[in-house]
Amino acid sequence: MVILELAIQGVKGLAPSVRLAFKQGYTLLQPQQPGGSLWKLFEALFYADGRVDTSSLVAPGAPIARAGLTFQGRDGTTYRLVRELGGAGTLARMDAGTGKFVPITQDAAEIAQYLRSTCGLPTRGAYEHAFSITPAGWPSKQAAPAGGVPKISAAFPALQSSSAQLMSASARTVQPATDVNAAKAMLVQLKKELDGTKEIDELQFKLDGAQKRVFDLDGKVRKLDELRKQLDQARATAEAAPSPVKMGLPENIAESAARMEGLEKQRDDQLRRLEREREQFLGKNFNVEPLYKDQAFGASMGIGLLTLIIGVALGHAWRYLSLLDIPSFGMAAVLAIRWIGDVQGSESAGRRKSHYNDREKQIQDNFENEVLSVKTAMKLLGVESPGQLIETFAQRQLLERQMQDAAAQLSELESDPSVAEAQREMNEVQLEQGKIEARLSELSGYGRPSHAVEAEIEEVEASIQAALNPQARAAPTPTPAEATRPPTGQTPAIQPPAEDPVPKLLDATADLFGADVATMGPLIAPRAAQYLAALTERRLGAVEIDAKGRAQVATQAGKKHAGMLDANERDLLYLAVKVALMEKYAERAKLPYLIDDDFSGFPPAQQALIGRVLKHVGTKAQVVHLCAGNATEAMADMRYAV
Repeated sequence: MVILELAIQGVKGLAPSVRLAFKQGYTLLQPQQPGGSLWKLFEALFYADGRVDTSSLVAPGAPIARAGLTFQGRDGTTYRLVRELGGAGTLARMDAGTGKFVPITQDAAEIAQYLRSTCGLPTRGAYEHAFSITPAGWPSKQAAPAGGVPKISAAFPALQSSSAQLMSASARTVQPATDVNAAKAMLVQLKKELDGTKEIDELQFKLDGAQKRVFDLDGKVRKLDELRKQLDQARATAEAAPSPVKMGLPENIAESAARMEGLEKQRDDQLRRLEREREQFLGKNFNVEPLYKDQAFGASMGIGLLTLIIGVALGHAWRYLSLLDIPSFGMAAVLAIRWIGDVQGSESAGRRKSHYNDREKQIQDNFENEVLSVKTAMKLLGVESPGQLIETFAQRQLLERQMQDAAAQLSELESDPSVAEAQREMNEVQLEQGKIEARLSELSGYGRPSHAVEAEIEEVEASIQAALNPQARAAPTPTPAEATRPPTGQTPAIQPPAEDPVPKLLDATADLFGADVATMGPLIAPRAAQYLAALTERRLGAVEIDAKGRAQVATQAGKKHAGMLDANERDLLYLAVKVALMEKYAERAKLPYLIDDDFSGFPPAQQALIGRVLKHVGTKAQVVHLCAGNATEAMADMRYAV
């Protein structure tokens, strides 16, 4: 689970209305009012089973507290959980196709089940004990167990951090200034530096407020910028899309492509009809033999000549016989005329064949002329069919319509007075933010925190005072060990051992890791030892955890059970084991780690070390820290004033 955005309204200890964007890393939330609790807020969001008292979360004067959380689940899907703290809620999932949230359920039990099974939310106990840090959770705040083996506290004096020892030593051994004037000049520079660091703190506070205001206003003008980007993108895409005009083609090329299939069918029909006519014509016999080979013509001519000759030769009696030449010669004439027609038909057959060829070529040419522009466009676009050509040009029309719709929405939004006012105010806030950042850049030479400068000022003033009044030097301040040592001859006080905090942590997370406590101990002990050594500046070292989860720590005085450590050491051991669990679980699943404590119970040097540890954990998972102090501020990857 990865938090993407958190929006809250009417929550105690936080601004009346806050919307925050998150990334992986160490995020510091600096409240402007006391009483806020990050863990209680998330507990009310995730575990709304009626066992959470949400009345303490409602800000004074607010009718109700609301919260909305946008996060990425274990399955990679984006979800949004919106809830009236202590009341109804809705879990929605983002639709990847439309980019909108689709409700899943409003039932509290179904929401809890879905968060646990699909989104990877751990149980309430595991989240509270292992993956959150609250002021009430430190071992030093827990009541000592009844009974148990007593221990003599004086035998193992409390070990203070080396930084505290150095501060105590410097307070006891302040040397008088050898050059008072130089010390005073240094004091002036230090006070100037202190003024600069205080100004940096004030400017940083203003910068956080400006950044928060920019973020709030950005929600109003973001849609305007998004529409402008959409319009520019739609315009660029539409201009890049092919169009008939850009390609030098007729504007009605799409219509021609739509008619191409019908033209092909018409051409094929005409060619089929022409082919049938050609076959019928070519089926006739156009081979004409010479007339003298026609037997009927020869017989008719012979009979006619014979009767004519006989009638003339035999005289008056046979002259009537010569009249028979008339029908004979008539038949021959008819046959001759028919032969002449056949000869003429044979001569026209060649011309008729050429006519069919010309008609076929004309049909093909007419079709090619009709579809020439379509084929040219298909070749230019590299498509294989008129349908693809139509789709290509239709895409251009669709993009142009989208561009027109985006332009209309943009025009409507630009004319909205509230958006224009938000944009104007945002420009003013950004201008102010730029001035603050420029001033912070000028003061970048003052890099130390104010408490370090104040400590050095006190030291210089003490050295000047010691040089001016040697008799006023105070007696050495007893060390913490001397202060706790009992008077000579007095029996040391006996007090029961404290509870080991490690078994509870391992019990709470064993199910998540799929291992028992005996397996978990050796799994995280080496990493916990490294963190403990870093937090104690190597005063405490190796950590051993037995099969029941009980811890034993190597100290300068030898090995000690966790219950035998003093309060500060037990708290640091608890923190080291918890951070080791956080780091180990980050290898298995993403989960935001929540911190409510400002670590004011630790010395400043240890607070800085804790900040480094949190920043390191932030490289592996989200760490969200609600803290009004600035001890870990320098380590934060993101900071918000809430």
